[in-house]
Amino acid sequence: MISKTLFTIATSGIEIIFQLQQENGFLSMSKVLVIGSNGQLGNDLKKSFSDDFEVFEANRPDIDVVDLYKTKKVFSEIRPDIVLNTAAYHQTEECEKNPQLSFEVNAIGA
Repeated sequence: MISKTLFTIATSGIEIIFQLQQENGFLSMSKVLVIGSNGQLGNDLKKSFSDDFEVFEANRPDIDVVDLYKTKKVFSEIRPDIVLNTAAYHQTEECEKNPQLSFEVNAIGA
């Protein structure tokens, strides 16, 4: 249920961006970067937008959302118009064992 809700929110946001691009006359094949595209939400978003957008995927080890250098490198190579960050550290037991990493990925990396 949560994944479906998040998917709905994300797709609604992209539709708004798409409308704004159309209204302002700079609609082109926008580059969308999906971070964490191997996960359920990221995979669904990737599939959903592949018809209307040029979709790029970034997963570990391509990108580490807590490593600013790697993140900037990926952004400069792809130069995305839209970034969908679905990366998350969500294994409860691991988060409890390593709260610092959990915070870095889920708060700072977001």
